[in-house]
Amino acid sequence: AAQAPGAQWKGRHVGNLGNAGTFSFQSSKNLTSGEGGAIVTNDDDLYQRIRSFANCGRMEGGAWYDHYEIAGNHRLSAFQAGLLRVGMQRFEEQLKRREENMGYLKELLDGIEGISLQESYPGTTRHAWHLGLLSYNAEAFQGLPKMRFVKALQKEGVACSSGYRPLYDYALFKEFPKKATGYNELYAGRVYTAVDCPVCERVCQNESLWFFQEMMLGPKADMEDIARAIEKIQQYADEALES
Repeated sequence: AAQAPGAQWKGRHVGNLGNAGTFSFQSSKNLTSGEGGAIVTNDDDLYQRIRSFANCGRMEGGAWYDHYEIAGNHRLSAFQAGLLRVGMQRFEEQLKRREENMGYLKELLDGIEGISLQESYPGTTRHAWHLGLLSYNAEAFQGLPKMRFVKALQKEGVACSSGYRPLYDYALFKEFPKKATGYNELYAGRVYTAVDCPVCERVCQNESLWFFQEMMLGPKADMEDIARAIEKIQQYADEALES
């Protein structure tokens, strides 16, 4: 649940659906301390193992320099914890503002052909809105390719991203089989270099783009600015194609 603090599935908070849930506090996240994360669980034995792993292999009740298993130092600092305590105090208010803004933006985009905000799966009772994922149809913008649309939107002052590429398209996974030996070579070759996911590629290359969560914390006028920028690009798509 790294990107989903506050989200709910059928009334239950995510991160609370399995034996343990993980959250990220990295700088782009809705609740951040710059870096770090948290694991939550209601299994006491699992809690003790996780706590030990994060705390140099120490155990509760043991001496400070006793180490019971191979582990590392994955502890948040007191400064980071202080940032998170403050962040928690305003978190619910920010979550509500994201929900309101994205609901309003969806209404605005429903009136623009060729661009739409992601739908939530049935069963989602609360959305965290870490990202505003948009589906883009170039045909409604005179064939303007997605990357040109993204650049045009950025020029209009709207921060956005073209999103991820398919995992197997990254250099690490392309090069890994050449550098690996034995079992790893066989495993990597099968898992990464032989993969073909045409729907994923189409979505990543041509259709999807992101708005970032901090954009959702402004006033409703910001959502109107986004919609106006998209309408402007659609109106002048022929000029964007020539530029």
